[in-house]
Amino acid sequence: MLKKMFNRRFYQREKVELIARYFIEDQSVKYMGCTVVNLSRNGAGALFPRQEKLEAGAVVFFDIIAPVTFQQLRLKGEIKRTQKHGNVLYAGIQFIEALSEEAFSMLCKA
Repeated sequence: MLKKMFNRRFYQREKVELIARYFIEDQSVKYMGCTVVNLSRNGAGALFPRQEKLEAGAVVFFDIIAPVTFQQLRLKGEIKRTQKHGNVLYAGIQFIEALSEEAFSMLCKA
């Protein structure tokens, strides 16, 4: 119980490598490619092109294809933090609505 009190994430993140398309609300003019590198039911970490102008508070939409079922999932989240790593930009994203257990399982299957 104490461990949950000190861990700010309610759901554990899983390492994944999912190719996705994203669109930034009130900023993008078309969908662009990114890679989701970790995932929980409440959020994700994703790698974007370094030149992308992402700021905390921006709303981003993702289209992700589930690896096994090939079902397309559309997710909406808010950028919580960004950090530049070499030629990519890492962003931590909190989903507006938590993923269902079924959707999370579909995305985490390799």
